[in-house]
Amino acid sequence: MRGAARPRRAAGLRAHGQPQAHRAADATARHRGPPRRKRTTVPDRLAPPAPDLVHRDFSATRLDEKWCGDITYVQVGGSWLYLACVIDICSRRVLGYSMAPHMRAELVIDAIKLAVAARGDRMDGVIFPGSTAPRSATSTSSSTAAA
Repeated sequence: MRGAARPRRAAGLRAHGQPQAHRAADATARHRGPPRRKRTTVPDRLAPPAPDLVHRDFSATRLDEKWCGDITYVQVGGSWLYLACVIDICSRRVLGYSMAPHMRAELVIDAIKLAVAARGDRMDGVIFPGSTAPRSATSTSSSTAAA
């Protein structure tokens, strides 16, 4: 293996108390294989699918017509943090976000609460499409946003 990652990989192993040269670090990386993907969503197979109110049309002509959201994860140091965000599709502005070391419903609820507060505690007619999230998280966040 060659490239800019090679010295960093060896330095990372040395930092964790495993002094290794570049070639040994390369062999260790080959032995480990590609990094495993983290599974972030386990769908509830018994829950009915959420209605598709967007119909794959991710355009909006006015503010607060459609919002979208996503959850991702970021490795910080040796641990993972999850990031949930809510974006207004018309303005492409992040309205709310939340970070936590877990991916429970509260992560999404906090992001939605910030988005609603950013819009003056009103969300009449806003379409916020569901996804393949667990039913409990979807129903909890919907009821919280409506409150």
